Amino acid sequence: MAETQLIPEKPANTGVLVNCAFSEMATVADLIHHPKNPNQHSEGQLDFIRKVIEHQGWRSPLIISNLSGFVVCGNGRLMAARLMGLETVPIDRQDFANEADEIAHLLADNKIASMAELDNDLLKGVLSELDTGAIDMDLTGFADAEFEQLMTQFHVDEAELPTLPEGDGSGLRQVTFTLTDAQALEVNNAIQAAKSAAPFDDTGNENSNGNALARISENYTSGTGKTNNN
Repeated sequence: MAETQLIPEKPANTGVLVNCAFSEMATVADLIHHPKNPNQHSEGQLDFIRKVIEHQGWRSPLIISNLSGFVVCGNGRLMAARLMGLETVPIDRQDFANEADEIAHLLADNKIASMAELDNDLLKGVLSELDTGAIDMDLTGFADAEFEQLMTQFHVDEAELPTLPEGDGSGLRQVTFTLTDAQALEVNNAIQAAKSAAPFDDTGNENSNGNALARISENYTSGTGKTNNN
């Protein structure tokens, strides 16, 4: 087996930075998708994989079985590489005791990620921190509509905002709400409209959703907004 490499580089004919350990750069045309891989990759998923590879480079190699010669891990990435017109990709050739072990690993690799449970509160906080305009949020795997829906589907007990002593805290507060599906859609639409109205002044808040909600609230409290009773 070739010596494992861990040197960020852009091998000839790849056009993509390699940031992972790999045993060799293999020719895409020579690699064979595993015929027993049950995962079906949609056009949208492949486009997302492509986008991530173009931005991040290769963060893990494709795993090739020395037993069968098939791709055990990375079939979706190989399909994306073909669509991107890449000539070579980083691979790692590995031994499997028998075909059963090989297929079991193929299935487990597909299944493990889907078994995880998301902590939505933590996820919302992390996404809020990222939503500064510094990166394309699509790179997180959350499309705009999904992101906006997640950020407005809150559920906590209602409580008054605590008064922070002067000088304490960051000056930023996370506020959560309980919304019905219909209300969430209405809030999403309002946030998008508020974002597109005009650039935000220097509010001290880098979160675009927070600025949009503040803009909506300001319009309402100043008398320019309307309610169903008007």
